[in-house]
Amino acid sequence: MDTLLETRPRSLDELAEVIRDALAKAEKAGMEWNIIAGEAMVEAHDYHFRKNLHGFWAWVERNFDYQRTQATRIMNYARPEALRREAVKRRDELDQIRDLKEKIINVGYKTLASKLHPDVKGGSRHAMTLLNAARDGLKRHI
Repeated sequence: MDTLLETRPRSLDELAEVIRDALAKAEKAGMEWNIIAGEAMVEAHDYHFRKNLHGFWAWVERNFDYQRTQATRIMNYARPEALRREAVKRRDELDQIRDLKEKIINVGYKTLASKLHPDVKGGSRHAMTLLNAARDGLKRHI
């Protein structure tokens, strides 16, 4: 058998059918079909639209009613390194959000403590006890 025929890229129509089928199955069966759809999208991109990214996105939207972000997510399922990078990026973002939450709590605490402390006019031990309880409760949720 001719090896050129075995390795030829599939046509856009063939790829579109594979992707449609995989996306439909992914809605019911999950990740395995997202990976198949992603692999076919990557193949379409790499072999048919390498120098025409605008054409690729137009083809995706026309054939699958997907926006760029959705299609990129599907394509990333076919790229384990992209998934790993995405997971690390998301973990870093969550760490940053947690740190910001803690800073917000601390700034609010210090601001209120300067007004509610028993050594300040109008402050009291009871007010500080309530403030400490509120801060501790908020910190448990971050």
